Amino acid sequence: MYFARLSNHIEEDLERGWSSLNFGQDGFKGTVEDLEAVINECIENDEPFFISYLELWPHELERMWKNDQIRELYKNYWVVVDSDHLGLAGIRLNATTLEGAIKEAQTREDYFGEGDWFSPSAAKLVWSNEDRSLHILEL
Repeated sequence: MYFARLSNHIEEDLERGWSSLNFGQDGFKGTVEDLEAVINECIENDEPFFISYLELWPHELERMWKNDQIRELYKNYWVVVDSDHLGLAGIRLNATTLEGAIKEAQTREDYFGEGDWFSPSAAKLVWSNEDRSLHILEL
């Protein structure tokens, strides 16, 4: 079985093993200390915190932070974890051979949306097109 995934950091993605909400967009840039300071300020002042295109009010923000639902996606870049799904997001390909998977992956245009989910521990990276940030994994 083959999956395709768009990523500028495929090796880090596979090592990390989880996906973020909203494709990693609108994250918080800063150290963990910077993030904690902003979170504490929002909680103390009863103000929302905006991250991953979400508006988190203090009660939800505090719960998500304590439950490890806000994590470092890349060094000093923090996002909300997609906790509704386990593993990494990608597109399950219909192809049964690597050659077919490469052809299918390069012609697909539905890489944005819910997609499919796979366990990175079971995945083997078998092909990459760095210019397009497109990768094929075999499970």
